[in-house]
Amino acid sequence: MRTLVVTALCLGCLTIAACRTSPPSANAPATSAGSASAVTIRGTSGTLPNRPEQTVANKSCNDQVRELASWMNGVLSEGMFEPELNYGKEFFAKTALPPTWIDGGAKVQLTPPYLQLDGKLLPSGRDAATAMRQQLATKRGLVKQLGSTSTLSPTIYIPRNATWLNVANLGETLEAAGETNVVFIVQAAESKQDPPPHSAISDEMDKTFRGDDPIHPEVALKRLAQPRVDFPRCDAANRLNEEVASEPHSDRSKREKIAREMPARILSCSCDVDLASYKTRFWAMMRRPYGVPVAAVPLTLSKTGVQLEARQSETWQDTVERVISASREGKPVHFAVR
Repeated sequence: MRTLVVTALCLGCLTIAACRTSPPSANAPATSAGSASAVTIRGTSGTLPNRPEQTVANKSCNDQVRELASWMNGVLSEGMFEPELNYGKEFFAKTALPPTWIDGGAKVQLTPPYLQLDGKLLPSGRDAATAMRQQLATKRGLVKQLGSTSTLSPTIYIPRNATWLNVANLGETLEAAGETNVVFIVQAAESKQDPPPHSAISDEMDKTFRGDDPIHPEVALKRLAQPRVDFPRCDAANRLNEEVASEPHSDRSKREKIAREMPARILSCSCDVDLASYKTRFWAMMRRPYGVPVAAVPLTLSKTGVQLEARQSETWQDTVERVISASREGKPVHFAVR
């Protein structure tokens, strides 16, 4: 489970004061792409000063802002890359699912024959379900005291080469612990969003995020913090950054607010801003320099559900498409070994 502390976040200057909050539940109504996509752009048009790192000559301010809003909404819809999920492309089962936000709570990782809950090793056998139930009850009590609405529904991390026997045993453990609404994490298809163009801060960003020794994301964002560097002549944009930084909301809602409101703020300044560098910063705030976000497969487990069978020697990669099909049908399932 991610540490539930509040993030003080400024998407324009990338000032990070603490670790982030957990995102909302995977089964909650989708609000990211939908809420951020309805951007209405109004205002006077202008032109962006000619800067060598930008390629917007001869485009009106309205056109630039429309393109920015469309791009930000597209990036937002694919979710935020979680660096702690960076096991490498060889870990997760490959799928053709689009990348998305991972809206889960407690992290359950299967590394056969071991099972972990939020990084802590669980006992083996039947004791695993008891320990899982007790630990999640404690965590949910703390979450409730903090006023969070997160249900801490488990997000499940399974290596692609795990056998179906291991997966079926995990399913039985989850059912015995009463954790039937879960989300399986899988590798997503390639992103449909283009990365930002080269900007004045691109080289620094590449070195920070993708160098020979990449550092922790929060430290990386702090190093990129340059207050008002993108908006030295646009107080409206700076005010939005300050508003977002002061709001006690989740990473997701902060980014939605930025994508929803920043284009209009930039338009109000006749695009007299460094758009290329700002796109670079937004890309960094979505932690996309680390890679493409993963995909989510929500599923309801039940001992009385439809039997989803496979041979015990088949791998998670061999069976994941059947699990995705069951997810789409929306019926409770029970993992069984033939």
